[in-house]
Amino acid sequence: MRVLFTILTTLIIFTAYAQDISEQLKFDIKFGMIKGGEVYFQTSDTLYSNIQAKNARLYGFTTGFAHMLYKVNDSFESIIDKSNHNPIKSFKNVSEQNYRFNNEVHYYHHLDSAWSKETGWHRIEPGVADVSALFYKLRFSGILDSISQGDTISLPFWDTGEWYFVEMIHNGLETIKTKYGKRECIVLKPLNIEGKFFSKKDPMEVWLTNDSQRLPMLMKLNFNIGSVKCILVDSKV
Repeated sequence: MRVLFTILTTLIIFTAYAQDISEQLKFDIKFGMIKGGEVYFQTSDTLYSNIQAKNARLYGFTTGFAHMLYKVNDSFESIIDKSNHNPIKSFKNVSEQNYRFNNEVHYYHHLDSAWSKETGWHRIEPGVADVSALFYKLRFSGILDSISQGDTISLPFWDTGEWYFVEMIHNGLETIKTKYGKRECIVLKPLNIEGKFFSKKDPMEVWLTNDSQRLPMLMKLNFNIGSVKCILVDSKV
């Protein structure tokens, strides 16, 4: 379950960027027909050290039988500079069964540096973002407007005490049934997913609406023992 929520929160990062309208998205996690958890993404305007900014928060938790088996309650939060869309500060609070991790990171993009409360100073790629800031990045940055089937997206991503590039390939368009009716979606697949738990064929897929909102309608993880879906069930603007 810990692997699942880590991957889901990493996966959900491919969704939103720099809009002035605050928003809340709600996702249900499904194991077949069984609901195993919920994930939320929220944004709001804020002022940080006289900088016009966005507060972006991503959090997820188990429910029902899944919560009885393995309790998860994770939260990722960022303060994002609206002028350049880069995170200024981020917070990570992880509670998974008996595991706990809390950290705070400050980003100095003009110095190619970041300071982590847990691990100290690090060299970074300019524009690097943690999970909640990167979650706030893809939808309205225009990245998807300039790519077509077969092209790849590469974004610098901060995770705990290191950064690396997250890469996904544009796998074409597909019309799927959703709570909001049939929607044409861009299908994205990650290129750097590894691990013995994942299926060798199509380990992960993401469906984003092919319109100005770029809503993440569906995410699917294929494991050797079965599939898990993360489904958008509510959107408030």
